Amino acid sequence: MSSAGRWFWLIGFLFLLASGCLRAQEVNAPVAVFEEERFPCERTPEEATPARIRSVLTSSGIHADAVGAQALADPERFNARRYRVLVWVNGSVFPKAAAENLRRFHAMGGCLVSTGVPFSNPADIPETAGVPRWTAVAPGKSAVRVEGRNARSGRFAAAVRKDGGDWAGLISSRVACEPGRLYRLSAWLRAAHLSGTADRLSLRFYGIAGQCIEQSDIPLPDSDQWVKTTREIRAPADAEAMAVCLQVATPQVTARLDDVSLLPADSPPDQADSWIPDAGFELFARAGWRDTGYTPAYGGHDQIGAGSARTVYDCTSYAPRGRDPLSLKFLKWAKPTRAHAVELLDPKSLPKEDEVIGLVSAYQGQQAAGFPAALIRHNCPQFKGAADVWVGSHNGSLLASPRAEQIILAATAYLLLERKLLSRPGYDRILRLAQTATAPKPEAKRPAVSPAPSPTVYPRAQAPARELLLASVAHQPLSVRLMTAALQGLANRQQPRIYIEDEWWPGLAELGYKGVPIGDPYELVSRFRSDIQGLVIYDPDFPATVNIAVTLSALNRSLPVSPDLADKLVRRFQLKPADDLRGRWKNDAEAYRWALQNLLPRCNQRLLAHQKQAEPLAPESVGPASAAVAVDYLVQQKIFSFHLNRVPTPAELDAADDILAALPPNIPVMGRMGPHPTLDPDTLSEWELISRLSGFGKFFLYGIPANLSVHSGIPLEEKLSRKPVRKLTPDKTKVYVSFLCSEGDSLWFWYGMRSRANGWGNPGRGKAPIAWGITPALLDLAPAILSYHYRTASALDSFFAPVSGIGFIYPELYGIRYQNAKELFDDYLKLTAEAMKRMDLHIVRPHQAGGTGVPAYSRYAQAIESLLALFPDYGRRPNMTLAKANYRLDSGIPVFHCLTASGSGTRPNPAQAAEQIAHEIRTVAGKTRPAFIHAILWGWVGSPEDVRAVSEKLGPDYILVNPEEMVTLFGAN
Repeated sequence: MSSAGRWFWLIGFLFLLASGCLRAQEVNAPVAVFEEERFPCERTPEEATPARIRSVLTSSGIHADAVGAQALADPERFNARRYRVLVWVNGSVFPKAAAENLRRFHAMGGCLVSTGVPFSNPADIPETAGVPRWTAVAPGKSAVRVEGRNARSGRFAAAVRKDGGDWAGLISSRVACEPGRLYRLSAWLRAAHLSGTADRLSLRFYGIAGQCIEQSDIPLPDSDQWVKTTREIRAPADAEAMAVCLQVATPQVTARLDDVSLLPADSPPDQADSWIPDAGFELFARAGWRDTGYTPAYGGHDQIGAGSARTVYDCTSYAPRGRDPLSLKFLKWAKPTRAHAVELLDPKSLPKEDEVIGLVSAYQGQQAAGFPAALIRHNCPQFKGAADVWVGSHNGSLLASPRAEQIILAATAYLLLERKLLSRPGYDRILRLAQTATAPKPEAKRPAVSPAPSPTVYPRAQAPARELLLASVAHQPLSVRLMTAALQGLANRQQPRIYIEDEWWPGLAELGYKGVPIGDPYELVSRFRSDIQGLVIYDPDFPATVNIAVTLSALNRSLPVSPDLADKLVRRFQLKPADDLRGRWKNDAEAYRWALQNLLPRCNQRLLAHQKQAEPLAPESVGPASAAVAVDYLVQQKIFSFHLNRVPTPAELDAADDILAALPPNIPVMGRMGPHPTLDPDTLSEWELISRLSGFGKFFLYGIPANLSVHSGIPLEEKLSRKPVRKLTPDKTKVYVSFLCSEGDSLWFWYGMRSRANGWGNPGRGKAPIAWGITPALLDLAPAILSYHYRTASALDSFFAPVSGIGFIYPELYGIRYQNAKELFDDYLKLTAEAMKRMDLHIVRPHQAGGTGVPAYSRYAQAIESLLALFPDYGRRPNMTLAKANYRLDSGIPVFHCLTASGSGTRPNPAQAAEQIAHEIRTVAGKTRPAFIHAILWGWVGSPEDVRAVSEKLGPDYILVNPEEMVTLFGAN
């Protein structure tokens, strides 16, 4: 080889070596992506998950590490030396404990690529939110909590500090016991400086009626170290249930409890199981992260420094900015289907030294409103040298996939390029990849067919026996209530014979039904032993197994039971376990995949249940708080039951989608949703659940009360008709107000209406016009309750179809998972029209999160022949004014949008509530005359007395009318 050739080869080798080093440097670019299982996401598209973003970044040549909540709060594991860019796709919600380290990272020049209104909603696993499956006794300022420190084992322990009352403490869920049997109670305790013998751990025993009949006490050890205490205790001869109770009587002393064990005394001493649910208090961790609410201060420069947002309404389009430092001109922007609200970066939330460069502009018509995506260069003293990309909030089409991934990818590469961690050719390569990035390929849409017409939407029972066994289980442990409800469902298949005593029994007695009291639920097991083929044992700490056990109960005529109850039934009735669901699956997705393949094909194909079984508000709760009340109907009608958690994993979502796709559209899903301050905190949120169900062409019925296995068999014996409408003389000097009561889509709402203080017996009812939303599900599921309310309605009570029609849907999303969405929505409207005709209803309140548009309203007008008007919305939409609220469709059908807030009337003082609502109405009416105002009465809190008081405060210039009267008056004006 010549000398020149050697030099050429050497230069080429060095070039390849340098290129390889550069590529290696690019591959190992220091990027972190926050990823924590079941962490809340807010205002982030479902497809843009942290795992997907990491995959997209890695496939484009940028290696990205997953950083969890604990690492994010640890300056040794997450800092600006180790990572230069943090990609944040969880939107507004972030771990509260990481706030200081996030500020430190940003102050050291770390860059943020973030979605939503980042770092505005701190989240934690709160130590003061109560104790799952235990009842807290906390008088005065006493504190009962789960602590994430000082645990004897695991992550959590219970802590009780007394400051008021005779004692503070905890009471476990009740579990069944066998009279005369010897049990072993053990627990680890830690409490120092105790002052008496009233500090104790007890095993309480309860009789058939639920009363405490005996208590055996163990004094608390006086020690600042963990001490194990054990005692064997025999159940009294008349005991039916037992519970563990920790009582702390010494003031200002904290007693801690962990690893409680309650088992038969003949169990192996080393057996780790316990009959007490959440005996180690680790369910607290499963309760998950809680969004503590919007706290914009975290975005300020004395905190994390990411800036804050302002909301602009009626945005109609987006477009890239002219300067375009990230080269985003390739983004394709579709015009939103309707005007909507969008959160824009608020430059005033940043100091004047910082430079804001708009990447995308939002427009109201032709006028630029601000930046939903922007580059922020920090020149301020606090974060000098840092640069962030505010990717924006998922409103309308802004972050629809793949646009989110494209902007995040381009932004991350740009920030690395600026910091010389990425070469220009590398950046150009990644930008080309961003331009070709596509959304996850959706499952090919296929046409779907609604089920053949049926006389009923919901399956109905046979006519019940005139003499029913009236069982009292209110004070039984939850496991016994659930078992009894399942037995009720099995026994009531041929003819309903069992009724669980509740607030509606007097109504059935008025109809001539007689009750034979049964105080012992085990008497029912004895009477109907021949209907039971075995037991299915669930894991009380794994709610999906309880759902599956209920489904197996329906299919195999078995009883769903907890492990302790199974032991009792085996001994007392020689019932054999047919299935044991403990330890079979690792997570909900695995469990429901198995149920989808093995159980769903054998279940009722015209109905589903979304229900988190065995999850009461508190161990002692009854009624709507306990899912057990729904079990009788699910078992009787062989209904498949599943649920999605508040923050489901992708695998759980996939399993749920396959369940929903397996059954035809235009069938109901009944059950529960969340989140709610006191109910279903760990169930999928209302807007997420209804969006998902609507996409698959399913409508929702909220809340399944007890005894539908009886109520659904009672015939509707009379024709339903509305009260005559008053003939009012139009007056152009008046303001006409129509109050529509919300929550009527809930079966629970109407089941409890008769006995609720703010309901049918409220002294204000009949003194002012109120329109009551009433679910058409009552036609099939509780005809006697429906008939009662029509029969006893006053001349000023009227009814309408709530939340979109036959069941709760979002009209604009209905059936979009299928090719023939329009046809499916037409079928839904046919069902609605038929039900409205049977119930003599002429008003519908369409509802969709974010609002529904005129095209959907026009479909209602075309499909429902008897329709008089639409009264949309659940409270006043942002930017809704009187001038825009009322109009006619092309068909002539009037639309009246709501003009008062949905939470009106929530103040404890009725006079204050009335004044609040009256002030809203005066303000929105202004000087316009005549004016027509659709007002909402929040059904769970507001009352007819509130409406009467509002009428008095408004005075003679304001006339309250029902919706049909408003339609007539609107037409005359």
